[in-house]
Amino acid sequence: MRYRRGSRTLAAGHAGVALLGLILLGKHILSSPIQVLYNDAALLFILALLGGLVFLALRMGNHEHRPPPPMIGVSLHAAMAITALLLLVLGYTHR
Repeated sequence: MRYRRGSRTLAAGHAGVALLGLILLGKHILSSPIQVLYNDAALLFILALLGGLVFLALRMGNHEHRPPPPMIGVSLHAAMAITALLLLVLGYTHR
């Protein structure tokens, strides 16, 4: 959050882990009874993932002097992911 560029490798790893987690959540949703909180969490994770993939695509160019992504977008990306994670925890604890 300091307007500094991080590692591209770390960003790609972050996206990979997020995609893997979303795939595992989707597998659980499709093989279990319907839980609205899990579905809502999956939707928020998908939106956060799409936003994160846009940021990753913008960073993968070879231009070294590109400005960092807008902080409002980064903040929305993080807020969606954190809210989705809280929905997962809430769904898990209220079975």
